[in-house]
Amino acid sequence: MSQAPPWEEVPRAPLAYERPGIVVDLRRCIGCHACSVACKTEHQEPLGSFRMRVRWLPRPDRPGLAFLPLFDAERCDLGAGRARFGLRPACVEACPTHALAFGDLGDPADPAAELARRLEAAPLDAPRAKLHP
Repeated sequence: MSQAPPWEEVPRAPLAYERPGIVVDLRRCIGCHACSVACKTEHQEPLGSFRMRVRWLPRPDRPGLAFLPLFDAERCDLGAGRARFGLRPACVEACPTHALAFGDLGDPADPAAELARRLEAAPLDAPRAKLHP
């Protein structure tokens, strides 16, 4: 009996969160655009179209730049298609510095909710697709 290659071992338990969300840790983002490339690839966006972009802004606390991943509130579905298979959004998986954290912001014990509290993150609420099977 042969074993499936690691890339075919996909978790089958769907993610079902009360309040799914992505927390951005601006201290960790290096502006590499891995998240926006992963999102664009995952959703097969045409040339010139993006569901998310990374912008740079002057830092408010010290000289230099801060990078800010911006999600298109109308088009971002928080990886709903991947959540059916127990996977996190492509942008979160692709981030090499773990600046993006995905989880249930309605569950105080969830690591993403804990990070949001620790960072005193402000929510950017918008209509989202529900992550239920």
